[in-house]
Amino acid sequence: MAYTVSRRTKDIGIRLALGAEQRNVLWQVLGETLVLVLVGIAIGVPLAISGTHLVRSMVFGLGIADPVAILFARTLLTIVAALAGFHLGGLALAAGPLSLSIAFWASSACGPCGKIFK
Repeated sequence: MAYTVSRRTKDIGIRLALGAEQRNVLWQVLGETLVLVLVGIAIGVPLAISGTHLVRSMVFGLGIADPVAILFARTLLTIVAALAGFHLGGLALAAGPLSLSIAFWASSACGPCGKIFK
């Protein structure tokens, strides 16, 4: 997610410069983060339940599908991902539209001879 936000800082800066509210940009980053987490949980929980069959004999007290452990892991993962999304969104907003748009123009072909600066 950090990679995605860092790649989209130019887009975020342009949106902020054109008048987008910071709250909307933050919720967009948080929504994308939570979608990734929910997809991971939807794939991971069935795999974890099927994996308990393999390790049940090696771990004492692990049932076929320990619902408390699965619920705890899902909740903890969602909380950590939400905090990471807020942090990444805050970092993207802290840069401000002016510095992000300057970074956009510096990375495009705007030199006197048309070279691309990177």
